[in-house]
Amino acid sequence: MIRADLDPIETAISYQNAAANCISVLTDEKFFKGSKEFVQKIRSLDNSPMILRKDFIVDSRQIQESVEIGADAILLIAAALTKEELKNLAKEATNLNLDILLEVHSKEELLNSLFVFDINPNTMLGINNRDLKTFKTNLSTTKEVVASLNTSATGRVKPKIIVGESGIFTAKELHELSSYGANAFLIGESLVSKGCPEKNLKKLKSDFNELSKYSVDKDGFYGEFGGRYAPEVLMPALEELEEAFNKAKNSEEFMSDLRDAYKNFIGRPTPLVYCENLTKKLGGAKIFIKNEGAAHTGAHKINHCVGQALLAKLMGKKKIVAETGAGQHGLASSTVAAKFGLECIVFMGAKDAARQRPNVFWMEKLGASVSEVKFGGQRLKDAVNAALKYWITNVEDTHYLLGSALGPHPFPEINRFFQKVIGQEIKEQIIEQTEKLPDYVIACVGGGSNSIGAFNAFLDDENVNLIGIEAGGKGKELGKNAIRLQSGDAKGKIGVVEGYKSYWLLDEHGQVADTSSISAGLDYAGIGPMHAYLNDIGRVKYESASDDETLDAVKSLASSEGVLSALESAHALAYAIKIAPTLDKEEVIVVNISGRAEKDIFILANALKDEGFYDFIRDYSLSEDGKSE
Repeated sequence: MIRADLDPIETAISYQNAAANCISVLTDEKFFKGSKEFVQKIRSLDNSPMILRKDFIVDSRQIQESVEIGADAILLIAAALTKEELKNLAKEATNLNLDILLEVHSKEELLNSLFVFDINPNTMLGINNRDLKTFKTNLSTTKEVVASLNTSATGRVKPKIIVGESGIFTAKELHELSSYGANAFLIGESLVSKGCPEKNLKKLKSDFNELSKYSVDKDGFYGEFGGRYAPEVLMPALEELEEAFNKAKNSEEFMSDLRDAYKNFIGRPTPLVYCENLTKKLGGAKIFIKNEGAAHTGAHKINHCVGQALLAKLMGKKKIVAETGAGQHGLASSTVAAKFGLECIVFMGAKDAARQRPNVFWMEKLGASVSEVKFGGQRLKDAVNAALKYWITNVEDTHYLLGSALGPHPFPEINRFFQKVIGQEIKEQIIEQTEKLPDYVIACVGGGSNSIGAFNAFLDDENVNLIGIEAGGKGKELGKNAIRLQSGDAKGKIGVVEGYKSYWLLDEHGQVADTSSISAGLDYAGIGPMHAYLNDIGRVKYESASDDETLDAVKSLASSEGVLSALESAHALAYAIKIAPTLDKEEVIVVNISGRAEKDIFILANALKDEGFYDFIRDYSLSEDGKSE
């Protein structure tokens, strides 16, 4: 007896509310206190899901009875039937349009019942990990049976659905079974033995979606990269943040607030646009763009800023401090500070502030204090250092709203969590539009937040090529680009800087080297730790695009599709333009356009030698007495 007070109908409703694909209903009365009436009552529910009748089916009369009570599928247990019995029952069920779940407990049982898949190609294979003699469970049973299926069923019909059964209590078991080949799961005891089945199932699904071989470990490492290398004075703040984050992502109230902000403040989902004109011009693969520039504030940065602002409120913080390079993170930080009633201080390298003046203007108008950093290279890495120094002395009332998937743990994982919505939307939208997964997902990589967001949903889809594009700048020499990784190799050197371990561009003295890029958001000397890990295991390929290629991509997208891409995103587009003509016309490329071009107006006008733009600015800025302001 799993639970004496279990109400089968209420339990079925709980599963239905948690979006179970199928409900297994016990009808055996003698051993399991089941009833055929349970099936009938559950079938009468509004929008009831598929119902599997779970019983010892040994006679054809039970097949007819299953149809009469409203079952969609029946369980046939190979261990309980002879070959002849199994054949007759499978034929009877198929003739009456009943689906079959064929349950085996060993590779021998599988081999003796392969003919069922010939009788009904839609038969589901259930692999029960419980030993019928000892009642102990061993998940490797699934591994052995699937391996036997792959080697012994050559030329035969193979099951489309392989169901892992028994021994499933946490997401860890789900991932282990899925790694063996299971793509569905029959779960009972762990969901009903305690608490609310609906809540338990939702949490299990959420945990499963979060946990993979790409997940961060308990110490904040992705493989050997990441970690928490921070001054002792910051450790309590980082631990507080980690605790709040873990609590928040498992809180339905927090997640509801986040979903509401995504939809009604940011304006998600952002569109996935088929670039028909550009595709025809190039004559190769179909190019789609995920237009994050359509989000509030004009870039993907708003996703993690909203999430971290809600975290700051949860922790009772009054201020946020942020760093920014291209200005989009600073703009988004200033925006959420205004929205959620927080004071905001933004540190920005003086050189970046000069070339991204429009964003500085808007940050100030939103009420933020913009502090220009005039030491070091006066770029993004210096702004990060300045923000960290400020946070060290103001941890009590301030949250550091770090702007990319980098920094000391838990920041890389926090930003991945809030940015993963990009990839989730891409997957849903591209399947809706093309009825398939993309062949390529391409995104630019500075620190790495937009690309991690775009890639995350596809990491386990091995047939989807993931490509990150770095800033090729003006040349291959150190100081003329921001290429940390390249085609599976590493141009950077492993080091610990700014609180985490990753690849960094270092000079001959081991100091962080200068970088160069036409885009202020990609000229970062380090790279997020998860990117370093994905590079080393070969899951993501890293390439680069030069300044000139990037400018050409901006012009191509604008003239062919009416979309103005930020310079950062145009690096990814430039690579897509390069490879599309070499690919088959049925292949699909998705490029993440992480932001739009307004912030780059001065850089673009200067690079494209647009004298008319500067004439306009000069004329517009003349004061009433005719003197230029």
